[in-house]
Amino acid sequence: GDTLEEVNPAPREWLGGMALNGSLYVAVGCIEETENLTPIIVTSRDAVNWEQKKIDQYGSLGKVIWAGTQFLAAGYPGLIMSSADGIDWTVLHTGENCYLSDVIYTGEKYIAVGMGGPWKYGVIISSKDGIAWKEKRFDKLMGLYSVAFNGERIVAAGEDKSAREKLVIKVSKNGVKWNNVNIPKLSSGLGEIVRWGGDKFLLDGVEFILVSSDGLKWTQVPMPDNTKNIDSIMDIIWDGGSFCALGVNNNNFTKCQSFLLTTSDGYNWNVCPKMTSQYLTGLTYDGTKYIAVGDGGAILTSE
Repeated sequence: GDTLEEVNPAPREWLGGMALNGSLYVAVGCIEETENLTPIIVTSRDAVNWEQKKIDQYGSLGKVIWAGTQFLAAGYPGLIMSSADGIDWTVLHTGENCYLSDVIYTGEKYIAVGMGGPWKYGVIISSKDGIAWKEKRFDKLMGLYSVAFNGERIVAAGEDKSAREKLVIKVSKNGVKWNNVNIPKLSSGLGEIVRWGGDKFLLDGVEFILVSSDGLKWTQVPMPDNTKNIDSIMDIIWDGGSFCALGVNNNNFTKCQSFLLTTSDGYNWNVCPKMTSQYLTGLTYDGTKYIAVGDGGAILTSE
């Protein structure tokens, strides 16, 4: 009789984040195939013409920063890579079944946050030189999802194991000793992305925003009615004058809309017209335009 032949799905490409050093744009992501993940680096001198490079290493990269002298990218499995020029990359760290979702540089220390398991514990990996890394686990957390720095205090946002979507905010002055801070009682939703800009920290929760001048005392701000159709905030940046957030709705990869939201104070938000039907996950600003990256290797620039 007839036999059915197994057909492997087409490779899926996605980009998770982007950074620039003044002369080169660098986006990171991966190509996902059956039982295999290949990290990719996509670069451009003009944000128009892009070149892709596959990394001979199992894993994915979801976040990249420019740290003054080098690019640093982080992802899965505990994968951390660096490059002075954005072209030639070196593997600095790998870990077992650990996804690093965000990374910062304080001027003295690199700090990456993420989760192990997945969703079994939170993890913070830090390094003074980018070569030797120390790992700290938080077994009471499901994971840590983002991290920000204001020049004095480091703030990380994550999720507690004790209750579904229970937000946890941890703070540290040196990246070694971390403390929980009290936050307002939240009606619903989990805040995943924390950023510093201007004179405040901003943490998203889709249905709410938390703002803080010092990372210790937080004020809850309800999101306005014009954001009610947004399911997830995928990224937030500070462009020098405003916070800009990348929001998506109908988050299922098949029928999706991505939006740009802006606020100068964290309280009053403007929603720009629909950007695209593509699923976008990362955002940056080069001084004149916004650049977003996402599923399918999408790279979009604002006018």
